[in-house]
Amino acid sequence: MNYYEHHLGDYAKDTAHLTMLEHGAYRLLLDRYYGTEQGIPSDQAHRVARARTREEKAAVDAILAEFFTLEDGIWKNSRAEEEISKAALRIKAAQENGKRGGRPRKAPGSDSETQGKPSGFSVGSDSETQEKAYQAPSTKHQTPEGIQAAAVDQPPIAAADPIHSRAIELAVLLRHRGAALQASDPRVRRWAEAGISDTQALAALETAQQRRTEQGNAQPINAGYLDAILRDIPVGNTTGRASRNKRIDSYAAEAAAARGDHDHEKNRHGDGAVVIEGECSRTA
Repeated sequence: MNYYEHHLGDYAKDTAHLTMLEHGAYRLLLDRYYGTEQGIPSDQAHRVARARTREEKAAVDAILAEFFTLEDGIWKNSRAEEEISKAALRIKAAQENGKRGGRPRKAPGSDSETQGKPSGFSVGSDSETQEKAYQAPSTKHQTPEGIQAAAVDQPPIAAADPIHSRAIELAVLLRHRGAALQASDPRVRRWAEAGISDTQALAALETAQQRRTEQGNAQPINAGYLDAILRDIPVGNTTGRASRNKRIDSYAAEAAAARGDHDHEKNRHGDGAVVIEGECSRTA
């Protein structure tokens, strides 16, 4: 496709929270998508978007996490797929019409028949040819207020959503380590709202991968499988902090055992040091 429609209103509504780098990454990915009429190979995404620096690559990863879906190593965009399908139907219809000789001829003598010469007009009639060419109204005397009122209203720029941004971070973090999930998944957003940390998310992922390995199951870890593990980790409750830390340590230990890291418990708090949780008070 050498041309595709870019709906300004839809685009502004869906991307008002993006940074300038993310906007550029999105447009480059879409240009490549429509130009080839194919998805973006996962191993070429950074190169396609011309991402070289760490910040540029992070912007590409954020866009892929939010607007694309990974299917068999190919990043797919639902809106682009829909527009490409519509264009293919229009092209096919035009080709079929061309095979039939183009548009049908108009019936002779009909009102819609193309006139060989224009009909004459009586002098003084409304249809009489004007002596002077039509001139567009002058805008020289329009006030700035009038010009602004005539302008197309643009949707207001939405404030950045910290929960949405955190959901993208979690999705990128886990997908880089083999998980199959999207930032738009409601469960990923719940993790962001609950304050799930990177350490907790990675410990849960390693635990899930170890369980799948023991079961001989090669399916990628999805959000539902991780959610079942993370659900046991309460966050944001200070009264249950000891219980939460104990469960986190349990998952981390399980993940360490899967890696063969037998010194995990020893190295976690130093050389044999023991951490005792509780409150202290000064008596004298």
